[in-house]
Amino acid sequence: MSDRTRFMPVFILTAASVYAGCGTSPAAPPPDASVSPPATDIRPVPHPDPVLLEYVAMPATIKLGERSVLQWRGEGFGTVQIIDGDYTYFLPLLGGSHLVEPTQTTTYTLSTHGLHGEGHAYQLTVEVRP
Repeated sequence: MSDRTRFMPVFILTAASVYAGCGTSPAAPPPDASVSPPATDIRPVPHPDPVLLEYVAMPATIKLGERSVLQWRGEGFGTVQIIDGDYTYFLPLLGGSHLVEPTQTTTYTLSTHGLHGEGHAYQLTVEVRP
């Protein structure tokens, strides 16, 4: 190893140490009298109560082997799900649809929870005829 290579790391370390210690840090500017202090009176923003605007099955009566679409719209929900017997389907918060193909008359529960945890359940039935 040459002398030049051996001393390079020492030079870089020394140069960085000298640069870091040079001078003083700049003084902070004086406070601006036109800037108001941070707010200390913080109040929660009210959230609207959850509202279910629509929950329908289209069509509500089908023949065996046909399908129905469950549609819903709402506001102010934190969670929305459709419960179909043993299955739970999570849905978009503002509205959506869910395709079903029941083999017998089935009641579907739309379960919602608001932003503050309050829960509601809404039911509708899709009738299946032979």
